[in-house]
This record gives sequence, C-alpha cells and structure tokens, in this order.
Amino acid sequence: MYDIVVCGGGSAGAAVALFAAEGGKDVALIEQFGELGGILTSDCLGYVMDAKDKKGFVETLRAAVGTQFEPETENFKFDTEQMKYYLERRLVDAGVDIFYFSKIFDADVENGKITAVSVLNKDGFLEIRGKIFVDATGDGDVGFFAGCGFEFGADGKEGQPMSYLALLTGLDREEVKFFTNNYPGFPIEAGKKNMLAELKRAGFTPSYLMPTLSYIREGVYNFGVNHQYGSGIDSKTLTKATIEGRHEVFQAVNALKSLGGIWKNISVIATPTYIGVRDGRRLKGEYTVTVDDLITGAKHEDSVCRVTFNVDVHTKGGYENADVKMKPYDIPLRALKAKGIENLYMAGRCISGDYLAHASYRVSGNTFTMGQNLGTYLAKHF
Repeated sequence: MYDIVVCGGGSAGAAVALFAAEGGKDVALIEQFGELGGILTSDCLGYVMDAKDKKGFVETLRAAVGTQFEPETENFKFDTEQMKYYLERRLVDAGVDIFYFSKIFDADVENGKITAVSVLNKDGFLEIRGKIFVDATGDGDVGFFAGCGFEFGADGKEGQPMSYLALLTGLDREEVKFFTNNYPGFPIEAGKKNMLAELKRAGFTPSYLMPTLSYIREGVYNFGVNHQYGSGIDSKTLTKATIEGRHEVFQAVNALKSLGGIWKNISVIATPTYIGVRDGRRLKGEYTVTVDDLITGAKHEDSVCRVTFNVDVHTKGGYENADVKMKPYDIPLRALKAKGIENLYMAGRCISGDYLAHASYRVSGNTFTMGQNLGTYLAKHF
C-alpha cells in the first residue's frame, strides 16, 4: 500500500512523484515506457514552453538540461536523453518506486474511492494499491477507468492534430540557419516559411504547412513536418497516425537529401516512441478552467500554476488563438481534484478545463509546475 500512486511518468507525473517523495511520502510511479518525460522525450520534442517566471522545478530543469534559451519567453530546448536521465536520477534518489513497462488497464473503485489500479507488465497482471491516486496519463486513462466524467476535443469527436517529430543530424548550423526557427536574431516564422519553400523545391509538400527545424545542440536538430488528424484516445487511429507520421518524416528527409548541398548529409537519428498527442480526455474536476478565466486573468487562492501561454490551436496552415485575448491566469487546485472520486487527483493535460483553455495550459512549463505544486500539497496534507 503506497501513500501516493502516480499514474504516468510525463512532465506532470514525474514532478508530482518527485516532490511528494521529497516531502516524505511513499510513492509509486507507473509508466508504460522505459523512460520519464512523456511527450517531451517520447515524441522527441525537446522543448519546454511557457517557462516564463516559473521559478521552481522549471527553473531547475533549465539550469540542469537546457541547451538553447529564449531570453524573452524563458522557454528552452534540451537534449531528450539528458532529460530522461536527469528526471530518472532525481526520482530514484528521492526513493520513488518506479514501475516501467507497465500499462494501466483498469481501476478498482469502492464507495467513491479508488483502492487499486490494475497493471499489465512482464510479471503478468498486478494490482497496485494506494491511499491517493494521481492521473498524469495525459489522456485521463485512470479517471476514465474509474468512471469519472470527461470531455474530449471541441465537439467530443476529434481534438487537435497529433505530431510525429524526429531528431536529425548531418547539418551545419551556419549553413541551415535560415531554415531553423531558433537562430539568434532571425525571426521564427521566417525560418518556417523558408523550410516550407525548401521542401516544396525538393518536390515535397508536408501535411503541416509551418514545418519546424530547431537546433538542439551540436549535431542534433528537432524536426516537425506533419499533422495527424483523428482521436488520440483511439488505438486504431494512433496506429495509423504513427505509421503515416513516420512515413512523412522519412519522405521529407529524403526529399531534402536529394537536393544535395547543405542537405547532403542529413539523416534521421531518432523517431518517437509515442506520437505527440495534444488532445486527450479532460476529466471533470471540482473546478473547470474555461476560456473566461483566460479573458479575465482569473486569480485563485489555491493556485497551483500561473499560465502565460496563449491559446494555441493547431491547424494545417499553422496555429491560431481563436481570437482569444488572454491575460495571465491561475489554475486552481480544485481543477486538479476529480469530481466524484474522493482520492483521485489529476495533473497535466487531463485536468479539468474546456477546449480553448486546454489549448493554453497544456504545455510543459505549466504541467511541470502544476505537478510540483500538487506533489508538495499531497505531501503536506495526506
């Protein structure tokens, strides 16, 4: 019997587990893959956004693993392998009991409380029991299995598109600088437009018309050229999106390589363990963050995160803010407390919010922060 069972080892889950364990709690973390970091690492993302004025764990991560920095936004790029290793060492040193390669497939509920989650791993079927459970799966899997209400996408059918990224090598930074989105002094949008033109010159038009090439460190670049549409909580759709996404990455790289010159040595060094899903289940909580919170700049006494990131709805042509003029706003602890399940909390993408609010708070500067503050809260109050 653990004090706290954290389900999912992404940015939010890793932070919850770390700070709850450092607060003296006996913590288990269940992760379906063999790494921590979630989409940041498993989708080769390597980018922390909405890091502005985040003085806790985000600031620590920036100093520990950051490689490229944006002074105005305080966002930063990082080497995904370094992030995996850093998070793992912190959790191991804090005494978190990590269950890698373990897939949660059910939750036992008695009298309005979760008593255990059911896991499938190499040992077979396993029940992991706890006093408090945290759904940090991104897609609200535990809340779904426990019968918690949820919303999905804008219409309940399809959310924002998924992205299948990649890591590339074989490029010279100076030679490709005008095709990247993070060369000092060169506009972000200009780099994306130049990359689109270069891909078209090579005879290839990507499914995402704002393709991104980002410098991570010497010899390593992040590359994003595709949008995969459909439901990120449907296994057949995920499979199809992964196959199509990987195919598009290699099509794009091979097209660039065919141009020769600065692209002659380009090659793929990593593709995702899991495609980057933006929209999953948004579980019903004791408070729902809405677009009105963004417009008014809502403040709450029980705030666990101050969000400054704009509404970011991805489309084929790029991204849009849905004409929402937002102000910095708070996410209250109540949005992380599941409605109707006494001992279930949420952290990360699956907290309680509407479609447009989610399009703002879903990025990792916020998910790390809400995870840190939830872990600290649980350590003090349970």
